[in-house]
Amino acid sequence: MLFKDDYFIFKTGHRIYANNGIIGISPSLEISEGYDGELDTSTFSPEDLHELATYMIQKWEDVKASISKNGERR
Repeated sequence: MLFKDDYFIFKTGHRIYANNGIIGISPSLEISEGYDGELDTSTFSPEDLHELATYMIQKWEDVKASISKNGERR
């Protein structure tokens, strides 16, 4: 997945706008963009959803890896 000019571009060619590159997920698994925008995931292919989930998991893994033993971000 590529991020360029506030758009995520999937390997399938599908593009979604995400204000400042922000993607969120609610406790009920609703996916949003920016700080208050909804995404219509019915337009996503299964491949797109898998690619997005993999991307988000990696970002959280990056955050986890950046935390030092005393709890500060490196």
